[in-house]
Amino acid sequence: MPMPRSSLRFRTVLSAGLLALAFLTGCSRVPPEEAVSRGQQALLDGDYELAIDLLETAAKAYPDNAVVYYNLGMANLLGKHNRAAENAFLKSSTLEKRPEETSALQGLAEARRRRGNFEGASAAYRAAIQKSYRKPDLLAGLAACEMGYGMTGTASGYLNEALAIDPKNPVAVFNDAILHSRRASEYFNQTRAAKQFFVFLGLPAADENPEQRETALRGLSELNKNRSVELQEEIDEMVMRAYSGNTPALRLKLLGEALDLDRSNAELWERFIANLGYAGYPQSRIDEARRNCARRFPDDPRFQVSAP
Repeated sequence: MPMPRSSLRFRTVLSAGLLALAFLTGCSRVPPEEAVSRGQQALLDGDYELAIDLLETAAKAYPDNAVVYYNLGMANLLGKHNRAAENAFLKSSTLEKRPEETSALQGLAEARRRRGNFEGASAAYRAAIQKSYRKPDLLAGLAACEMGYGMTGTASGYLNEALAIDPKNPVAVFNDAILHSRRASEYFNQTRAAKQFFVFLGLPAADENPEQRETALRGLSELNKNRSVELQEEIDEMVMRAYSGNTPALRLKLLGEALDLDRSNAELWERFIANLGYAGYPQSRIDEARRNCARRFPDDPRFQVSAP
């Protein structure tokens, strides 16, 4: 499962030592020191083919620099050249001198996973874990490999461990949502998937990763459309109790408990927001709730509100 780009970091490379080395290299159409900076900028700008050309020039000039090869790997990975990305990340990982640095190994694992080499990807993640202990990103990456094998139980274990360390780690949250959405016919999985898609869409990583954001929006919408009869009946019962002579505060509490069962339920969110005012919340809080829902249901006019 594609992990959010925020789990793989762009890295900078310019230093006084590299600038000095530049004067010892041969001529090229783009000077090596310029290829480094321009390649990095092209990478940040999303011009991956240009970044690849420039960073390949830089790699020839600085064959022992781990960061140059890492950025070349990133350019190839984001440009969907997975085999070339694997080669660049592998080179970067062998050149890396810092004992705790795992970026190249993570990139290597992701390139291998995208090529369907789940065994090789798992090996890279395990090597990264040996270097830096059990970080949430690494555990979530291992989970993605296990999902590729079809080992959902093992994947769930890794994701639970990652989320216990950091409940809002974007890679772990996203992969957990995907895992449970694949078994959404079961009550617990539908509840868990809806919660995690909802959480992911509220994280900065969702805006930084359009592909994963679209996947999460689609997943939340499908859960809303395909709610199980069992879950819908329980929600309906809780809504009836909420409106059975309760105070506004208690009604809101009960509606919130119903939402805990299914955060993909746009109609229930509309009810909840409508009752915020009755429970004494100010208009600013109501508008904030609408904006939060607009991030999850961008095509639903009920949640549109003017910018603050």
